[in-house]
Amino acid sequence: MKNIQALAECRSPIVYKFVQTAEESWLLLEFFEGKTVREYLGKEDNEEKREHIVYEMGRILARIHDAKCPEQLVSKQLWIHRMLQEAEYNLIHYKVDGNQQLLKQLQKQNMICKQAVLIHGDYTIDKYLCTTVG
Repeated sequence: MKNIQALAECRSPIVYKFVQTAEESWLLLEFFEGKTVREYLGKEDNEEKREHIVYEMGRILARIHDAKCPEQLVSKQLWIHRMLQEAEYNLIHYKVDGNQQLLKQLQKQNMICKQAVLIHGDYTIDKYLCTTVG
């Protein structure tokens, strides 16, 4: 959150409290008034305005991905390799949407991330607020 808050264009909520137990984590954040992107897109008929909001959402997400990753989140093993190992474990031990063929295809692509980046895994149209249009 601190790294995202440091980005000039990203208005992120103030963190009031963080609680972590062995089973779960809770974060109490400042509330922002406004419409979510989903609400806005559901009511807006002007295609240019709709495209603008989607573009802005993507632009802000790109800024988050460009932000310096905090050292405590950087590991020696590349993120993509950890995710592929986790996917393989999940494929073996749980019912998942993917299959062995898809996993092998992803592993063969030899994806290389050159640097650690911030990833906002919960950046959705139900949580991103429209603030650039009235």
